[in-house]
Amino acid sequence: DASTSEMRGKTPYATMTNDDIVALPIAALAHDDCVLWLWTTNAHMPVAFRCLDAWGFKHKTILTWAKPRWGVGRWLRGQTEHCLLAIKGTPLSPAAPESTLLTAPLGPHSRKPDEFYAAVERMSPGNKVELFARERRAGWAAWGHEA
Repeated sequence: DASTSEMRGKTPYATMTNDDIVALPIAALAHDDCVLWLWTTNAHMPVAFRCLDAWGFKHKTILTWAKPRWGVGRWLRGQTEHCLLAIKGTPLSPAAPESTLLTAPLGPHSRKPDEFYAAVERMSPGNKVELFARERRAGWAAWGHEA
């Protein structure tokens, strides 16, 4: 594992341009009635909203992950990461909504916390796929170099 200072500004995996991400065929792959959870950082929030528009999803709310330590940042040091919740069509609403605040420990670089997956499973019944998955998860289809 690299230390935080060694990781600054670098990713330990291949990346895509913003335009390539926006151009992903998510609209064609998504079910007519579904929920999308799109992770983004503070700096990439505008691109995340471009993705929702391009993919045909309507923004509903934002989940914020409060991380236990500071990250990088020029004006403010990041200690949060965000997940936009958006819908296509009319998916089932959750029987018990969750909080917009997720407090969970950090794991390996870019890996989302288990608490997030548990909340998604409680709120979103049915099939699940994770794009850019870091690992395989029971009950989820996974797509990504590391899955």
